[in-house]
Amino acid sequence: MKKISELLVKFSQLLKSGIETRRTIALIINKHTQAGLNEKKIEIHNGIARISASPSAKSEIFMKKSEILSELQKLLGPSAPKELR
Repeated sequence: MKKISELLVKFSQLLKSGIETRRTIALIINKHTQAGLNEKKIEIHNGIARISASPSAKSEIFMKKSEILSELQKLLGPSAPKELR
């Protein structure tokens, strides 16, 4: 029988990887745009990164969407989001 602490370690590792992924997404978006996002404004669910930002920031992000997604694919590999919304 597994201990509860073993199960909690798995969950903590998953949470850390999610935070790092969101941080990387924010860095790449800020590299290509002037949006000034932080990782708290990004949610990832089912391969879709949802961004909470002003309409002007979102417009700038979506204009450079293909560049951002290709760089994310290079850096994050299979864990990269497939779509930005």
